[in-house]
Amino acid sequence: MAMENIREKRVGQIAVVCTDRERTAAFYSGVFGWEHAFGTESFMGEMISEVQSMQNAAASTRWLIDSRPGFQVEIFQYACPESRPLPKDTSVSDQGYNRIIIATRSLADVRDRVTGLDPELAAAFTVDEADGKRALGRDPDGVLLEIFERPDWVPAADHSVMLGVGVTVNDLELFSEDLVQGFSFQPEADLFEHAQHWDLDGHLEKCQTLKLADMFVVASQYRHSRQRPDDYKLGDIGIRKFADFHPSMAAFKEAYLHTCGLGMRSNCVPQITRGKGAVVYQNTHEGFSVEMLYLDTSLWGLFGFARATWLDQVLDTIATWKARREYRKYVTRGEG
Repeated sequence: MAMENIREKRVGQIAVVCTDRERTAAFYSGVFGWEHAFGTESFMGEMISEVQSMQNAAASTRWLIDSRPGFQVEIFQYACPESRPLPKDTSVSDQGYNRIIIATRSLADVRDRVTGLDPELAAAFTVDEADGKRALGRDPDGVLLEIFERPDWVPAADHSVMLGVGVTVNDLELFSEDLVQGFSFQPEADLFEHAQHWDLDGHLEKCQTLKLADMFVVASQYRHSRQRPDDYKLGDIGIRKFADFHPSMAAFKEAYLHTCGLGMRSNCVPQITRGKGAVVYQNTHEGFSVEMLYLDTSLWGLFGFARATWLDQVLDTIATWKARREYRKYVTRGEG
């Protein structure tokens, strides 16, 4: 059955970097019921290095999907550069993307699934005693998960869905303006009660929930926020970005030029795939990465937005072989 492309811009992806893509994919799939659609080992070489602004970048991925068309969880594991782990004392007040927000039908079921997969992670799974409808947990690399028991937020075909990410910034007004003017988000009420749950002993100065289609970004500004390291890179462990998924190539091009006109700068010019796909990593004025993406439905299986077909698998095998060959040449040129 032919797939329909998305009809409006949406958050089409949340991406994390991990130390073991198979373990992380198994965790998210096993705990939240998301389906493994595909993965690739072809993300390496000059184009990926330019798009992600990292020298000699080489990564493999796994993609998970739920029932919503045009959404995926993207899981990266890097062979190069070496991924810096999350600090053991990482906090929501640290600058950067800091937590994934999830809605589920049953917190008790989520806890049971975590216990069955990893008792150590289950020990860190805590339920808010106030109403028993909110819990905190961590994935195998320590990425914070804020989980709400809200069946009314979950499509009928799903057990759980990602609703968005939390991010801490230095200038909340500037960041909110970037998302509203540049990426079509709209301000929302404090739906997730961030001000109540994440005040951190009065250090929270202000917060703003922003919405695009059915997804959210919850932005915060804290006093004495720990800054990202000067040498931070997109290959470090944690939440790396979300993706702004566009319904057409024309919409992608218009949005990209619009964000550039607002003073944002991308890592490189947009990369075009067969005239049917386009990607660029745009940066907000504070340097937070937002992927801008368009993919014709004919490429959804190849890039993990739908179950891969046998042809997708063949094409990926060829692409991986070519990428490995070209990567050796690329690294050698750089060393020369």
